Amino acid sequence: LDELYVHSRKNLDRDKLILEKDMETKINTIFVDKVECHEDLRKSFSVED
Repeated sequence: LDELYVHSRKNLDRDKLILEKDMETKINTIFVDKVECHEDLRKSFSVED
């Protein structure tokens, strides 16, 4: 039973690390999309008086 617990715990820890890395990637992607891409879009449009 203890061995099963240790194995399950290791799997949970591994899954947690994978999810944290995935979240970090998604957060960075959202940042790039929001800041970098939209900034370039704003620069491409010019308003003339």
